Amino acid sequence: MLNVSKIKNQKSKILFGFLSLIVFGASVANAAVEVVLPSDTKGWFEKNGSTGVMDFSDVQKHGNQLIPTGSLLLETDGSAGQIIQAARVPIPLVTVADFTVISWDVYTDNATNYPAPRIEYWWIGPGKSGTLRYDTSNLTPALYSWQTMTVDFNKDTWTDSTSGQSKTLAEWQATTALGGVGEIPSNFFYIGYGSTGGAFAATTAYADLVHLETTKSDDTWDFEFAAGPPPTELGSPNVSITKTLDTAGPYTAGDTITYTVTVTNAGPTDEAKNTIVIDQPTNLTITSVASASCTEFPCAIPLLAVGASEVITVMATIDAAGAFDNSAGAYAFVDPDISDNIDNTGNGGTAVAPPPLPTYTVGGTLSGLAGSVTLQNNGADDFIASTDGPFSFATALADSSAYAVTVLNQPTVRTTTGQTCTVSGGSGTISGANVSSVSVSCVNNNAPPVTPPTSGPSKPIPTLSEWGLILMSGLLGLAVFIRQRKLL
Repeated sequence: MLNVSKIKNQKSKILFGFLSLIVFGASVANAAVEVVLPSDTKGWFEKNGSTGVMDFSDVQKHGNQLIPTGSLLLETDGSAGQIIQAARVPIPLVTVADFTVISWDVYTDNATNYPAPRIEYWWIGPGKSGTLRYDTSNLTPALYSWQTMTVDFNKDTWTDSTSGQSKTLAEWQATTALGGVGEIPSNFFYIGYGSTGGAFAATTAYADLVHLETTKSDDTWDFEFAAGPPPTELGSPNVSITKTLDTAGPYTAGDTITYTVTVTNAGPTDEAKNTIVIDQPTNLTITSVASASCTEFPCAIPLLAVGASEVITVMATIDAAGAFDNSAGAYAFVDPDISDNIDNTGNGGTAVAPPPLPTYTVGGTLSGLAGSVTLQNNGADDFIASTDGPFSFATALADSSAYAVTVLNQPTVRTTTGQTCTVSGGSGTISGANVSSVSVSCVNNNAPPVTPPTSGPSKPIPTLSEWGLILMSGLLGLAVFIRQRKLL
């Protein structure tokens, strides 16, 4: 076994599945360099084929330490069916879409065989798995010298073992629909080479300064030779998962239900390290996840001994009327039987719609009205009143709802002065009963004061003598008029 001095916890988005990412890189500025030693007991693991060697070596010293003392040796002898590679314990939990840099340093004596990344994915919904394999034809390293290999996300191709399709990593990152891999959480990544098919050319290669940079992390792993036991093969634990709906029906939308998810390692000989657990609900919103290792999904169980189980209690709320269920999955490296790694059938139910909630009206009493007035509740629900007495808005409200009665339009009346209506007790909160305490009082407006004309200065009233002169002038005028008539 091999290890990294620290393992960082990271979070990622989830879309029905698991992913094991095989990605590696050279050191970059500000990268966190983690030294890997053969005496470490967890972290990096070898996964060999039928023949071949993976070990630490000081033959090709490399690294970024002041005194580089070693590198990772991967060697095949030309026999058939060899896969020689190192696997990194989970980097929980980024996705393929989170990757920004993948690079690694290699030294090889065979330009077509050199340590390269592989991406293993495990899709919980349909229950299928596969591997994205970096096509080593993308690059041709020089022989017998160290050099940095860097993935071109928009050019280098990766072949999917399930579909046989080859795409650039950028294209795989964009594959996020059901069946795609772009949004699947990562689990492991590898560096190595080999084939499960026919003979594979004998190769002696070394790797170091494996670098993975994502939107959430920036890490470099430096393999150093040191005295200690050789790396130990990881083994093959048999992990299974079952889920049980503990809450009995009938079910109503909005109810809280409880599931029990049990992850077990059947062994028979190997413990399971860093088992990834995920749960994908349907018509459910998970509100609580509780166990010794898990407080949310996805999560990692650090260690499951042979025969041991971890029970995870999951609480969820039913979102709406209709069927509900969840798909639970567990994945450990390297599980020889994945047929029991998913439980996505049964243990569901069907919820009915909740009964309608009681509603209550808002109203009160009108007084003094001499025309028609328009009232509103909560800025809407117009009510036009034209007579005194009880009134009630048409729209009923649920319990605990707020109400606020206001006058939208003051009365249109048959008086010359108009009216003004005021509301008292018009706002509050409904408390399990109709509201009838709102009071609307209307009063006539005061008549405006009479203002004398202001067109010009007033003329004085004539005196008695002035009236006599006026009368005399009138009589003289009349006498002249009569005389003229007689002359005619």
